[in-house]
Amino acid sequence: MTPAGAPSASALEVTSGRPVMAIGGWSHDPIPTLDQFVAAVHAGRIAYYVDGGRGHGSSAFGAKIADWVKENYPSTIIGGARVYRLN
Repeated sequence: MTPAGAPSASALEVTSGRPVMAIGGWSHDPIPTLDQFVAAVHAGRIAYYVDGGRGHGSSAFGAKIADWVKENYPSTIIGGARVYRLN
């Protein structure tokens, strides 16, 4: 699962018991490029994207990833969050 932002990711990881990768969130967290993110999705390493609803930090990469996900995958609302299934 991949939510936008470290605070959302940490809460989701604790409650779900599943590995979660944040797209930004803290000042120096590494953020994948769009190409790296797309490659990980196509390789089956990322199955879901959760829109954290808090923007995408100050990262252009985070915004590009969010835009790509929204353009290529349908979403559903689960527990008040917009979730995209990437496979």
